[in-house]
Amino acid sequence: MKPEQLICECCLGALTAKTEELPESPELSWLVCDACERYTPVINGFPLFSETVQSSAALPAPLLNLFKENPTSYPRYMQQKQDRNILEVYAALQPFNESTRALFPLLAALQEKLQPGDVIIDTWARTGWHALLLSALFPEQRVIAIWDTNTSVLGYAGYDWWLSEPERPKNLEVMFVSKGSRLPFDANSISLVFAHDVLHRYDFPDYPEDIERVCADNGIIMFAHVHLSNAEPEPFFKRGGTLRHSDFYREYFDQRLADTERSAYVLSEEALFNLENGSLTEALDDHHYNGVVLIAEKTWLTQTFVANDGAWVSEHSRLLLNPILTFDPLSMTMALNQYGLTGQANYYLDRHPCLKSRLQQVVGQQIDSAQIDLILASEKAQNLGDIAVQLGLPLAKVIAMTTQLQQQDYLLALPVCQQAIALQAFHSNGHRLCDPVFPRYWQHAETATPDTTLELQEQPLNRSDMTEFIQAIATYLSKCGFSEGDEVHVSKELSKTPRLLLMFAAWWLGLIPVFDEDYLADSLNNNEDPMLLDQSHHSTTASFWDVIEKFIGRPPLAATDAGDNQAKRKSTLIPWYQAVLEH
Repeated sequence: MKPEQLICECCLGALTAKTEELPESPELSWLVCDACERYTPVINGFPLFSETVQSSAALPAPLLNLFKENPTSYPRYMQQKQDRNILEVYAALQPFNESTRALFPLLAALQEKLQPGDVIIDTWARTGWHALLLSALFPEQRVIAIWDTNTSVLGYAGYDWWLSEPERPKNLEVMFVSKGSRLPFDANSISLVFAHDVLHRYDFPDYPEDIERVCADNGIIMFAHVHLSNAEPEPFFKRGGTLRHSDFYREYFDQRLADTERSAYVLSEEALFNLENGSLTEALDDHHYNGVVLIAEKTWLTQTFVANDGAWVSEHSRLLLNPILTFDPLSMTMALNQYGLTGQANYYLDRHPCLKSRLQQVVGQQIDSAQIDLILASEKAQNLGDIAVQLGLPLAKVIAMTTQLQQQDYLLALPVCQQAIALQAFHSNGHRLCDPVFPRYWQHAETATPDTTLELQEQPLNRSDMTEFIQAIATYLSKCGFSEGDEVHVSKELSKTPRLLLMFAAWWLGLIPVFDEDYLADSLNNNEDPMLLDQSHHSTTASFWDVIEKFIGRPPLAATDAGDNQAKRKSTLIPWYQAVLEH
């Protein structure tokens, strides 16, 4: 943000910019208030009002060193976080919980109202998600993310790594302002204030009065996720901040807005989360304990609101997977990720009953192999257009599958940037996007259902046996020259267990299993032995049983019947597998 668009948070006076060059240091400049002689450092493009000092010489050396060493120290921190299995579940699930998605029904009306160049501020950008979401949904507006100090899940180092100027969207800026300080913006300069999880936490009434000061006379203020005293959650858990009744907020803001064209509305967070289509009301009864306090034009609630499910599913959308859901590769069903999220899934859902109720309806629903291909491909943060090309599917089919998975709460399709998906993947599981994907799902399934077995030639395979086969097949495929994105054709002539093992091995490597009946028909018409594996981009082919043979090290017994090729194959395999299983 240009210095002339910012003011001193202490005296509300003008700021001037001064640059300073230091050897072997991060990019440093200053925002200086001549009236009160305060110096606010701007390091690597981040205005740090939280570190304002009385002279440039007073800037602490450790602060500069933090930014200077961040390119090497932050990757070490990420690795340590992953190694120790540390996860902040509220950051992981921020995009999917009701406090965020209560915003969705209001977006169409907000997009219609805001003009190009208008300024939006996110006043509590703890995880970075809301700011990235707003910058994507309002590409013609300027979004400013504000966090208080070098604390919580990102702090200075996290923001410098994930959302530095080269990495973040062009319409997004980030600054740090200490809790309790006034916002460094001119009066009437902000068109939309998104203040999430703050109205019950920050000083009252000083904080909302400062929000009113910076908001334009015809602007909109959205105090999202406000803890109310209307009711207590069941089962009970303690909520932070000062709890006030919805009537208190309505009366307070009505008095403040009496001589304006705006009104205050206190809406149910749960009602917004579950809204399909229709109008909104302020009917908060005794079971609502979280709300949204909205300040907007007096006619705001007369319009029709829509849930916006699927509104952003397009070739430009990227997919964000819900970390509290997973799939069981054996039963091909959706499952609660109880053993992911460092075991905090049930704890979280007990504190979010409306989300829990919705997810209970999808757990156990079937998921097919094409949808799993889509899920695995999505973790590389590609957009739907690129995923469709990778999977070799029509874009319309990919969009249809995405819409269905979004309706099942398995994912969100949004026009966000790659960095938004990467940051949320870090919040969700500590893994970077380049890490293997399917092995994590398999590991979850091993933990969640360790006693599951498959039948192979009338012999049971336990999870350990399956893992050994899958890894053996995957290793062989790698030696054959298969690489991520290649296709593996899976014949329908295979029985269930070999098909599953082959499919899992392909996913293990990031390959795409393809069930192509035309390919099989062509092979049969040419009187060829159907190839059960085929690589689209290489000449190497191999049968499923050849794969096993290479890694078990036992050649199959000679066929005894002179029948068709497939009969020979079957007669060979029965004693061969018995020998392997006995061993």
